[in-house]
Amino acid sequence: IHESLVTHWPSLRRWREDHSEDASFLHELRPAAKQWDQRGRPKGLLWAGDAAKEAELFLRRYTGELSTRERDFLKAAARELRGQQRRKKMLVVSGFALLMGLVAAAAVALVIVRRAQHDATAQRDTAQREAQRALLAETETKQHLNEVQSEQRLRQAADAQRAHAEVAAQRAEADKQSTQVSLTDAESK
Repeated sequence: IHESLVTHWPSLRRWREDHSEDASFLHELRPAAKQWDQRGRPKGLLWAGDAAKEAELFLRRYTGELSTRERDFLKAAARELRGQQRRKKMLVVSGFALLMGLVAAAAVALVIVRRAQHDATAQRDTAQREAQRALLAETETKQHLNEVQSEQRLRQAADAQRAHAEVAAQRAEADKQSTQVSLTDAESK
């Protein structure tokens, strides 16, 4: 009958399996909790990772009696697990915030670089326009200088012609006086 109940009554079979799992868990829990308590309850002796998750689940579902030390051990392991999970979340959030900060800094740097490129292009364009203006002014100045030099050459040529004409006039005047003197001498003879 006992065998028949175990094999054909699913609830009883599940209860036996749960009781077996609980007994195995309690067999691991008792020495771990005792060692933790005897050494001053350091965090380093608490279960971590999957063992802490399993301890938290066990604490929620187990309806049997636990000693204060065992219950404190399980609560401390669950509390430490939640603290680790919180720290992981904070790390992820901090990493994300840092990443967002880097993206924002990169965007600002990109805007600054673009603005600098735009300013450099504008300065280059301005410099080119100024160079063209300077070239045009230089060309105009050369033309004006050529005109002034041409006028100066014309004045010099006119001055030379005037001087030549004055010399010719003085010779003519001297010739005229010489002729008058010759005439006056010839008349006096």
